[in-house]
Amino acid sequence: MGLQEGGRARAYPFRTLTENPVVNDVLGDRFIVVTFDAESAAGVVFDRVVEGQRLTFDLVDTQLWESLAMRDRETGTVWRALTGETIDGSLEG
Repeated sequence: MGLQEGGRARAYPFRTLTENPVVNDVLGDRFIVVTFDAESAAGVVFDRVVEGQRLTFDLVDTQLWESLAMRDRETGTVWRALTGETIDGSLEG
């Protein structure tokens, strides 16, 4: 999976994303999180700054949430990793 932003580019090999499906990164001056679902080979990139706060994401047990999910360390909110929808926590909705 590749990403280009403001003249900078970054590549995320599927093999790496399969092993680590939630990657916090910085590209230029943008804080991003890359998510990847190996079953569907779908990947998404989100901005990690929400309401002025920079968030850091970790993978959570997908069996609890029925899909690839991540939790931010700062608020404890759980997010669907492929849609960015909040499903539990202080930022829910």
